[in-house]
Amino acid sequence: MSTSVCAQRDEAAIREVLGKNFFGVAEWERIGRKFSGDELSCIKPFPLSDEELYTPSPFDGAHTIREALFFFLGISRFMESPLTILQWHHMEREGFPILHLAEHPWCERDAFAATCVCRHLHWYAVLIEVVPCSLNLSLEAQKKLLNIPSYWVPSGIVEVTKNALYFLNHGFYLNRGVGATCADVLSDGSGVWVGADTEGKGITVEKRWDSSGRERIGTGAELRLSPRSP
Repeated sequence: MSTSVCAQRDEAAIREVLGKNFFGVAEWERIGRKFSGDELSCIKPFPLSDEELYTPSPFDGAHTIREALFFFLGISRFMESPLTILQWHHMEREGFPILHLAEHPWCERDAFAATCVCRHLHWYAVLIEVVPCSLNLSLEAQKKLLNIPSYWVPSGIVEVTKNALYFLNHGFYLNRGVGATCADVLSDGSGVWVGADTEGKGITVEKRWDSSGRERIGTGAELRLSPRSP
């Protein structure tokens, strides 16, 4: 059996468990990203077993891992361009997510938005909502709150991609009016947060300057599936 057929079979089984909280090869191809045979052969098996997916979330005992996280296959290029935050912003296609950034956005010279991409053909598992009880806390307090060894704060490109792919699967934006602090630190010392606007009409990417708490900004969380990159 070819590698591509094996990958499709495995993803079909995973999709049965995760439903719309999964974005794999078939979902990427649905929106126009085709994969070569070499790429398909490089995709590693999905890293979590069904047993692990049905274990309770460490953030909320009322939900399992499969319910609390969004799982996706990362890619580094889309339509012949690096799939950066700015590329997500400039993809003006019907049905695609909207990023609330200007034509020449504040972050166009910052690496987190202009050059950082997801690790190609790497599996990601990112908390759908912000970490419980992380709203209205200082950056330092939020870091201490996320003290679970198997999780870390996601980068901006990972958080934006999660929000974008969630929208493509579900048809609405996550965390309306709430921002998730990301791991990026800019040259001026500020941080970055990603969320949806208060009207639920698009994805917001903004600076976070303050060290004190912000009422509607919590922190994101990503399950560590391999060394960070990005």
